[in-house]
Amino acid sequence: MWTAGTVPSGFTAAVGRAFAVAPAAPAAPMTTAEVDSTGPSKPSPEAQEIRATIRSRMSEFLSCFDRHLEQHPESAAVEKYVVVLEFFIGEDGRVATIEKIEVTPALDDAGFRQCVTDLVRTLQFARARKVQVRYPLTFRPRGKK
Repeated sequence: MWTAGTVPSGFTAAVGRAFAVAPAAPAAPMTTAEVDSTGPSKPSPEAQEIRATIRSRMSEFLSCFDRHLEQHPESAAVEKYVVVLEFFIGEDGRVATIEKIEVTPALDDAGFRQCVTDLVRTLQFARARKVQVRYPLTFRPRGKK
């Protein structure tokens, strides 16, 4: 969760689960876009784009996860891992700021975090406007359902 002191200028603070929030503008009301797959059945265009962009790079996120399991085979005993990405998309459609990457304790090592951070920094979104994003990813070791 962001606090007023950590929200970059031009963005609004966000609350809740997996969403994108457009910045408050004097002439237009703030809008919220659900991003989580458990969100509304008709997500907003912003949420659809965020979801599609992240999913298009899912094989790269999985590579980070697989490398972690190769280096830490004991981690494969955990049934599922959750990684929550919190970042801001800038007016140019690029990730402007990564606020935090929350990880399941078994994934909490510098190599995994760096891999995911580097990947998030390369995400490019077509809609060019400031948006705050909180997006959960779930990973399971091969053979676990």
